[in-house]
Amino acid sequence: ISSPQTMPAEPSISPEELWFKLETSVAEGQSGISGQLPLLQQLSSLLQIEIVQLDEGHDPLGRPHIKACLEHLHTLDTILSLTPRSVIVQFSRHPQPAVGSHRVWAADALAHLVSLNCEVID
Repeated sequence: ISSPQTMPAEPSISPEELWFKLETSVAEGQSGISGQLPLLQQLSSLLQIEIVQLDEGHDPLGRPHIKACLEHLHTLDTILSLTPRSVIVQFSRHPQPAVGSHRVWAADALAHLVSLNCEVID
């Protein structure tokens, strides 16, 4: 979604703190979706930074955010299953289901892991 050159500087956050905040918002169900967006954006940026900094031949599990993300796949699965509120769109008078930005950013985090050819994802 963003290239390493255009990524904003992210404040330092430990994987434990990031996943604690994500799991707390997931526990809130649909009402916690809005709180997930900035956390998932930050996760995606941190994963991308770690992937860019990863030396060829080194184990990606040595990178803290990559490792934590692989350990929390169940949380990403739950995030993807959270249905956002319906929205009114121009082409219909009836509310339509939204995709949900939280789903887009969770899928982006998974795409980063897929790019590493992680066996856990395959």
